[in-house]
Parts: sequence; C-alpha cells; structure tokens
Amino acid sequence: MVRSQRTVSLRLSITFSLLFLLSAPAWASQELLDFTDRYTKKVTDGRWGLVEKLSGAQLIPTRYEYLGWSDDRYLLDPRQKGPLRFHPPAGGVLAYKREGRWGLINVKGKALTKARFDEIRSLREGLFQVGIRSAAGMRYGLVDEKGREILPPQFASISPNYNMTRLVVSQGEARAFRFGVYDLKGELVLPLDYIAVRQSPDGTFAAQDPSGQWHLYTLEGTAWSNQSWQDVREFNRQHAVVKQQFRWGVIGPAGNFIVKPQYRSVEPKGGEGYLVEPYPQWQLVDSANHSLKTFVYESIYPVGPDRYAYQIGDRIGLTTADDQPLVAPTYDSIGTFRGGKALVRRDSLFGVINLQGKEVLPVAYAITVTDSGGFFRVRENRYWGLYDSLGHQILAPVYDSIGTFHEGRCLVKKRGHYGFANAQGKEIIAARFDSATNFLGERAQAYIGGRTGLIGPDGKWRVQPQYLALIPAGADRYIALTGGPHRLIDANGLFRYEADTLRPMSEGYVQMKKEGKWGLIAPDDRLVVPPKYDSIAPLSRNELFVVRLGEKWGLINRSGKVVLAPNTRYKNMQPLSEGMVGVHIDRGWGFVDQQGRLLIANRYDAVRPFSEGMAAAMINGRWAYIDQREKLRIQPYYEVADPFRNGIARVQRNGLWGFVNKSGKEVLPTRNTQMDRTENGNYIVQEGGWYGLVNGQGLQIVPSKYDLISELPQGKVLVRRNHFWGVFNAQGRSLIPTIYSEVHYNPFDNTFLTAEAKPTRLIRVE
Repeated sequence: MVRSQRTVSLRLSITFSLLFLLSAPAWASQELLDFTDRYTKKVTDGRWGLVEKLSGAQLIPTRYEYLGWSDDRYLLDPRQKGPLRFHPPAGGVLAYKREGRWGLINVKGKALTKARFDEIRSLREGLFQVGIRSAAGMRYGLVDEKGREILPPQFASISPNYNMTRLVVSQGEARAFRFGVYDLKGELVLPLDYIAVRQSPDGTFAAQDPSGQWHLYTLEGTAWSNQSWQDVREFNRQHAVVKQQFRWGVIGPAGNFIVKPQYRSVEPKGGEGYLVEPYPQWQLVDSANHSLKTFVYESIYPVGPDRYAYQIGDRIGLTTADDQPLVAPTYDSIGTFRGGKALVRRDSLFGVINLQGKEVLPVAYAITVTDSGGFFRVRENRYWGLYDSLGHQILAPVYDSIGTFHEGRCLVKKRGHYGFANAQGKEIIAARFDSATNFLGERAQAYIGGRTGLIGPDGKWRVQPQYLALIPAGADRYIALTGGPHRLIDANGLFRYEADTLRPMSEGYVQMKKEGKWGLIAPDDRLVVPPKYDSIAPLSRNELFVVRLGEKWGLINRSGKVVLAPNTRYKNMQPLSEGMVGVHIDRGWGFVDQQGRLLIANRYDAVRPFSEGMAAAMINGRWAYIDQREKLRIQPYYEVADPFRNGIARVQRNGLWGFVNKSGKEVLPTRNTQMDRTENGNYIVQEGGWYGLVNGQGLQIVPSKYDLISELPQGKVLVRRNHFWGVFNAQGRSLIPTIYSEVHYNPFDNTFLTAEAKPTRLIRVE
C-alpha cells in the first residue's frame, strides 16, 4: 500500500512537471536552473534575478538583462531555445547588465558599482577587470569585490602573470604600445617604459626597452643583472638564455655566464644542462680547396668583389674577405653589388648601400628598383622619384611611373600623361601624351586623342598623330595602320608603299599583300618580289623564302630570283642547311640544292636538316642518318635523332638516351632516362634516378651518382649527394670533396665558401 502511494506521488510529480514544461514557452517566467548548491537563477519575462535555494528568498530581483560575465561566449539568450547557462558568482560577486552597460552586484542584491562599463570579467577571486569603450578602443581597469577602483580603466590590456600576483599592462595605440607591471594593490612594479614584457612561471620578468635591448627583473621589480641583452628566453630566477652580439649563451643568478654566448641556439635539457648548437664553420677556399679564411656565421655568401653578406640569427650584415665587418647584422637581406651599390631590405622597406656599407639611400622606401645606368627608382606615398648612384635626388617623387634610361632619356608618367626626362633631372619633354614609347634612334611613338604619331628629341611632331598604330619595320621605317590600307612610311612620314596588308619581317624585310597576292619589300625599299604569290614566308634567315601559288610550292632567294620553281609536287619545305633544303614531294621527303635539283630522292617518311654533313631520315617509323651522297651511315634504330654536334648526335632508343658517332657507334650507350643540354654545351644525364654530366664529345665527366648537378662558370660543376655538396672541374676531377653541408660559389674571384655543420652537444652545468 505504501509502495502504491509512492508510485502515484511520483507519477503526479512527473505529470505536473511535464505539463509545466509543455505549457510554458522557452523564455517564460519561473524557469529555474541550478548552478550551485546554494543559489539558482530566476528568469521572468526575459529579466534575470537570483534566488536562494534553501529559503526560496529572492536575493536579486528579476530586473536585469543578464547576470554573469560579459565574456561568456557560451551563454544562450533566454529567448532562444535550449538550456540557459550561468556563470556562478566569484566570491559572492557577479556582474549585472542594465540598459546595455555592466556593473557589479553581490549576492545580497547590493550594487557595488553603477552600470557604466562595456565589459566585466572575473580576473581572480576578489578582482574584476572592467572595460570602457573609447575612440582609441577598449580601455581596461581593475576593481575589487567591494567595487573599489584598483586601476583606472585607461589601459589597452591587462594580463595577470602565471601565479596571479602581478599584472602586465599596456598603454598607447597599435605599434606604439608601452608595457609595465603593477601588483594587485595597484602599486607600480615596473614603469610603462617598455615595448614588450615577457613572464616566467616563477614571477621573473624580461622587459624590452625602446632600443630593443632586454632587461631581467625579479617579482619585486629589481634588476637581477646590470647588463642588457639582444634577446632573452627560457628564463627564471636561476638562469636565463640570452643573446649577446647575435649569439646565444646562458647566465646564472648572479648575472655571470655559465654558458658562453657563442652558439646558434641554446635549449635547457631538463636538469641535465643545456643542449647547444654551434654555428657552422665556414671556409673561404680556392679551386684547389686550400683554406684562405675561416668564418663562424649562420650563413655567408658573396655579394660583390671582396664583399660578403653574413647572417646571424635572422639578420644580415656585410663583411670583407678578411672578416672585417662593415655593417652589423641589421638587414633582412643584402643584394648583389652592381656599380658599387646594393639593395638592402629591412622590415619590408628598401634602401641602398655602397661598398663601404654606408646607406646611400636610407631604408625608407616601399619599393626600390635599380637600372643599368646606376640610377635608383624609389616609390614614396604611391609616387615614384629618381636618385643617382650617390644618393642625390634627380627627380622628385611626383610621377606615376619612371622607366629605365635609353639613350640618355627615360619615359615618365605624371598625372596620367607621358613625357621624357634626362639624367640631369630635367623634364625635357612635358608629360602631355596619353601614351608613349621609348626612343628608337631619333624617334619615339606618342599617342594623343586615340591616334599615334612620331616625335623627335625636342618633343615636336615629326609625323602628326593620325594613325591607329605604328609598327617598326627596320631602320627608320614604320608600317602605319590607318583603318584601311597599310602604309610604309619613313621617320618623317613620307610614303614608300601602300598595300592592303604589310607585315614586318626580320632584317628589315616587309611582306606586302595587294589584291590578295603577296610580295616582298627589301630593307632599302626595293620591291624585290612583286605581289604575285598566294603566300610567302622566310625559310632560312631571309636567305631563302618559301612561296606558294595555289597548290604549287617553290623557293626564291632574297633578291627575288626563283631558286625552285613552284610545283605541285612540293608539299612542304624545311630551312636551308649546308646548301640543302628538305622537301616533301608527293608521298616522301628528299633534298634539293639551291638550284632546285633533287639530290636525294623523296623516299623517306621524314627528314631533318643537314648538320656536319649528316641528316636524320625516317625509315619505317625509325630514324636513321644519311650523308649528302645519300649513303646510309647509321641504321634506323632510333625514336629521336638530333642534329650532329662535334661529331656526335643525341639519340633515343627504347625511351633511353645516349650519343652516337658518325660511324654508328654509341659512344654513350642509350641508358639515360634524361639528357638535357646545358648552356656550356654539356649534358646533364639521369641514370637510375641519379644525375651525372657528359661533355659535348660524349665523355661522362661526372658519374651518375648525385641527386643534383649544377654548372658553374669557368668549367666548374656543383654536385650534391645525400644533402652534402662538392665541386668538380670540367675534366671530371674532384676539386672540393662532397662532404660539406653548403657550398657557395664566388663568381667575383672564382673562390668557394664551404660550410661544415657542427653537431649539437650537451653542456652540463653544476
């Protein structure tokens, strides 16, 4: 019977609870959610209050927009569906929100501050960070659990230290912040004189002054070392890893060095000591690997005669071959010297230094560009100016753009218009054109009102702006586009020819099309070929031209004389080489001489031009080689057959590359998957995934066992294998063994810089 009554009671309780939940909207009054064992939150018509659970007494009336902390990112608005979350009070105090502003209130309902803040959050028990929005952004202060102001809301940031006993604060605006330290009573520990402050777990501080130097302070604000450092990290009251003269070391509690500052990096290794990484040892060596000088830097590389850029940390300096530093490592980069000047960069700004390391142009420009004349174009506030090699201003920064110098003039653009300036900084032709080109001789094209003409050095029109475009066609000649017929004019605008179409060719030749037929104009304005062909095109450096009449193809020379009369038998032609022209006749290829005589019958699938008396000829889909008497010198074995050079030709068989000589012997067997010719006439080959080098005679001078090969000037070859570098000469002799972590070639004196990496090691400290 007792069990039955309990069951009924439980069912009634569940039923009434379900009815309550189903009948009330999500934001309705009397929704109670527990957040501690003592208090619960009460929300009525979207207004918040606080109720004591045990007595049911309302401690804070339901009149506030919110109770909690302003940084509660997980809170759901009471009008939204889902659970309501609530931060419990901190030490009996919580924040309230009223009319969009925040204040402090205790659990007894007493307002501790007015609702005058834009932010409030609990910093630690009994202390609260408040914020007021200003024109400069949010400004923060500190109040206690009684609402008393500890720090006025005037700081850009407030951050407690690890053990919540000190506050690191900042004032100012972006890029101009100053940092200091206060205690929890509002007493100043470190003045706001520093541009950065770092903290350690034991309460020690490292502060950086405006000059960039770091200082160490105790929890009480006492300096525990009289020295300052370039950088400080991994510090506490017992030790600090510090940087001095761009090298890392360790100081002890008395400020003395327990690990000398001579390392690339230093890391504490538990209680065992310090793991140190030495700088690599660099050697300046000659081509015989004889040591000339030793350097100890992170990196060093040549930038000019007797000038080297060296790196320590993330900064670059300038030194000599005798290691006499000219510039401390203060730059992000130093470029190669040209004309005794080099570009330097620091923090995205550029300047120029001379060989002595002096800044000819200060590092103050967003963009700096050098040209071959020793001038520097700089960009200031969206506009360009010009300086000479001594750093003297030639043109004020008022131009939209400044071009490079040509024949003593540079093209400038100002307020959307173009003109010209000279090397003395005078605007010799006013910026009045819509567009312009650099001078070619005594003429430059200029555009105005959608038309183009030619101006002279004085800026006066030599050809009035009447054409749509002018196309250079040799010395002092232009093809003028009118919108109708094309005109060939001289530099003064005089007509030479008019045709339906004119096209420039190399060496001053011009193709002419008139009434559907093409002819040829010589550089001296002679009409060497009247317009009578359906097409005309150069075949070999304007020595021969291919002409077509309907389906007939033929050859003419540069004087217009017919070399090979147009014939329907000719389907295609190749460039003239060694007096022979490859021609496609009927169904096969052969060769004719410059008189049009068929010397090699048209029996081949394809041919390539002659080279060193040999031509590649395709027979049944494979390439062979024939001589000028049509003797088959090399059988048709190959998928690819290149022209002969130095008595050998590069060939491919079964997808692999090699060399064959004129007798058909493969002087370099076809076993390389890659074979690329270099500028020096050698070949980088790949065999079995490794690279080697073969010279132009087919001799392998560097064996195929390297993962990278690069040719250097004066016959040197840089190689790498398994991250180690070395150098060979052109005869394949090893000059520098492949044992170095880095090798830099110095083109200014034909020396090398080699780096030998030093392993990290553990230094034990008592």
